[in-house]
Amino acid sequence: MTSSIKGLLRGSFWLVLTNIVTRFSGFIVLPLLARFLGPADLGIYNLLQNTIQTIDGLSRLGLDSAIHFYGAQHQTIGAKSVGRTFGVGSSLIWIASAFIFILLWLARQTIAHDFLGEASIEPWLVLAGFSAFITAIGNPSWFYLVALQAFKIYSLRTSLVAILGGIITLLLTWRFGLTGSLWSFALIAVVQTILGWWLTLPILSRHKIHLRYDGFIPEAIKILKFGLPFYAANFLSSFVALPLLGYVSKSGGIEQIGYLRVAQSLSQFVSFLPAAIAPVLVSSLSASLVGDSKDHQRLKSLHLRVLWSVILFTSLAISFNLDWIVGLLFGASYQQAIILSRLTIWITAISSLAGMLSQYVLSLGNTRAIAIIQTTSLILMVLIAMILIPQYNSLGLLIAQGVSVFFTLIAYVKPALADMDTSEHKYLWLLTFESATLFVLSFLPSIIRSSTFINVTLSLVFLVMGLTLTLSGCFTAQERLSAYSLLKNLIAKIKTR
Repeated sequence: MTSSIKGLLRGSFWLVLTNIVTRFSGFIVLPLLARFLGPADLGIYNLLQNTIQTIDGLSRLGLDSAIHFYGAQHQTIGAKSVGRTFGVGSSLIWIASAFIFILLWLARQTIAHDFLGEASIEPWLVLAGFSAFITAIGNPSWFYLVALQAFKIYSLRTSLVAILGGIITLLLTWRFGLTGSLWSFALIAVVQTILGWWLTLPILSRHKIHLRYDGFIPEAIKILKFGLPFYAANFLSSFVALPLLGYVSKSGGIEQIGYLRVAQSLSQFVSFLPAAIAPVLVSSLSASLVGDSKDHQRLKSLHLRVLWSVILFTSLAISFNLDWIVGLLFGASYQQAIILSRLTIWITAISSLAGMLSQYVLSLGNTRAIAIIQTTSLILMVLIAMILIPQYNSLGLLIAQGVSVFFTLIAYVKPALADMDTSEHKYLWLLTFESATLFVLSFLPSIIRSSTFINVTLSLVFLVMGLTLTLSGCFTAQERLSAYSLLKNLIAKIKTR
């Protein structure tokens, strides 16, 4: 097993661990939050949360990707160069966040009434801007940890923030209702920022990296040239996502946003593994790109096949059991979220695959291709959503998202996999056939209205059949043997402790 793959596995372990903690915390928090608030107030909570996330995304200017890319090569380009990228990149993020905060403050009435279509959120927009600004102050510390591959510290920090954030949210919501849940965003942002810099500064010192601001203009041009094409598509996506949610609320009521929040929460179990190791992957591929090209291709192929398989079977297992999962976790008032959840899970699966391919393109530094593909996909989604939302509300939005992410996936195939050996293509075609088949089968519970026992049984049967076919047809004997040895050694280590 090559050193790159070992590094990927080691980093992935810590990020998978923290994502398990994060998802598990959300898995506990959201059902309680949903019961405390009800669909309408949960819709307001979700709308404000999306506003904060949008501001956060807009303020990054694509500089997080530049920090990852250049920071991962710190051993090659030197500590001074990386320190300059870190310092200038962070300053630009802080300036952008402050500008957006002020703009939101001044235009809060217009944004609430015309942009979001929900007047009740106007008093909370200043709080959203403040929370996003505090988050932006702490964000660079996260980027540094990932770029320098300090995944253990990153994992511990993220896990601690997730646990503390869940506790803060539930306590404030239980005591003050919707008001408490919304104020929790600001308090969590403060905790996250203080903890982030406290843990990150020693890592920078260890690598002898100091934030530098000399040559500010040339450095800013360099990293913006790298990050802005990638950011352009994300900017448009963020700019459009909130008004579409507002359009759904205006067409079908604020409770529709609550149902969508439930659907999104269940789909996180599909996306958590690709999202968890994405920072490791970009760092590893960026580093291997300037080293062994064969190692680079081998790392990419194995990553794609393993995560595709995980995404596929996770989606199948959850889809078959949504009828009883939604009722058990969220209660009878969220039954309308079942069909939305089933669609959201598969949309997330396709989006996760597309995201993996975009990471390959990003590791090559081809951010222009990312911008073109994402922008075209976004335009397609908006056109379809504007047609379908008035008639189908949240379902119309999901259909538009599904068409958009499928287009994105297809568009990324060529630029992401052009360097893959032709002998690997048969594995990808088999996974494609399996994915299409299991996608159709996963909608059986909605059609035949079968019992919980039958749904669980069918999901187990299809899982066993699919796993058998995948392991035998999509992985070589050497890869299966390596995985078995790795698992055996891991179990032996656990037993000896």
